[in-house]
Amino acid sequence: MQCPACQSSLSEKQIGSLSVRICEAGCGGMWFDTLEMEQVDRDAEAVGELLLGQSDSTVVTDPAGPRQCPRCETVQLKRVLLTPGSQVHIHECPSCDGCWLDVAELKKLHDERVDMINSGRVTVSGPFDLIQYLYEVRTGKRP
Repeated sequence: MQCPACQSSLSEKQIGSLSVRICEAGCGGMWFDTLEMEQVDRDAEAVGELLLGQSDSTVVTDPAGPRQCPRCETVQLKRVLLTPGSQVHIHECPSCDGCWLDVAELKKLHDERVDMINSGRVTVSGPFDLIQYLYEVRTGKRP
């Protein structure tokens, strides 16, 4: 698979029970298949926190630039706000429903969620996990 942002090869990484594709040799972005996000056991793992430590890249890409789906190859990803009022953009594939997060967006996702928890707008039971949060928002399956 090729990185949709910088065209480097994506490396598959096993982090807890989650297998993700990370652009280690390039921009540091990450690809998530929808089913991979469903595998996160939020009572046992804080996978999103581990992913933040995996992305330490100096390669800069245009966050609004076009992206091709690394899974479907010929399908263009759609850049969308995670939720109304959010500052986090993700790139979704309209065909396979996977999503791409640039490293800056993953960090924004983390900061936005922490702000929501600290302000009392949401409560969490068990460990806070970015990937579980992303899955819940994208599917509407919030506890």
